[in-house]
Amino acid sequence: MADTLCSALSMRERDTARYLGEIVHQGHFAMIAAEALNAAIKRDVVPAQSSPPHYASYLAAAQALLTAAAQISKIVDPDALRRGSAEVKRFGKERAATLRAIIDPSPLLLSRDVRNSVEHFGERLDKVLCEEPGISLVDANVSVEGGIFFEGATWLRHLNLTTLEYSALDDAVPLQDLFDAVMQASERATAWITAHSASLV
Repeated sequence: MADTLCSALSMRERDTARYLGEIVHQGHFAMIAAEALNAAIKRDVVPAQSSPPHYASYLAAAQALLTAAAQISKIVDPDALRRGSAEVKRFGKERAATLRAIIDPSPLLLSRDVRNSVEHFGERLDKVLCEEPGISLVDANVSVEGGIFFEGATWLRHLNLTTLEYSALDDAVPLQDLFDAVMQASERATAWITAHSASLV
């Protein structure tokens, strides 16, 4: 019987462009999220002792940026490829390697901390409550470093406006660095698509 396995190693350029196009889309989404976060920061004066009045808009923008980054991460470094046949899983593994070779993603973009900050919240909270009974948790907060609500807390969600670090339980992600990594990936994906545009029509 002939070998019917598809191979991402010989994937058509048009198909490669489909995956890279999604990375470009996520770059656009990340830009929108960053603009929303910057607008919120410029709008509010954050007192040291409390969250800004529209704290949810800060956290929503941060989560949108993290989600865009997590989507790119899953495209270029899929977890276990649990779904599909062995052929599909093999294709996915090879395809991801091909995309990583093209965009050379930042290690931060591949970090599981990025995905964990927006995924599996319930399971991760289960783990904290079971392993650390009696732990003091703070639901959601946006603050500057040194504020009353900053020191010694374990956050379900927290945005440190001094460092622009987003924390969710035991995971912390520097948003500026993450944004830069997403933009770099998006720009490299765009450059590849542009360079191969003649063969994509």
